[in-house]
Amino acid sequence: MKKYYDPVVETMRKKQRLGADLALAYMALISNTDVYSDMLERGATKKEAAWVALGSTAAMFSVDRFAHLGEVFYDDLTAESIK
Repeated sequence: MKKYYDPVVETMRKKQRLGADLALAYMALISNTDVYSDMLERGATKKEAAWVALGSTAAMFSVDRFAHLGEVFYDDLTAESIK
């Protein structure tokens, strides 16, 4: 039974991590939707605004993911259950 159980548990952990990462990416995208328009309002070009918004989104995702701040907002993300 163990030889069947362990691979399933590992697969589920990977799927859970993927779901958690997608949730964090979604949170970062939603949180940064105003960055683009704010940059345009302040006189940036569309290209500059897009780069700043992309950088801000990537930074927010990275901080949430690797500093485990996402666990504060998404309670199912615990260091013990997802590695």
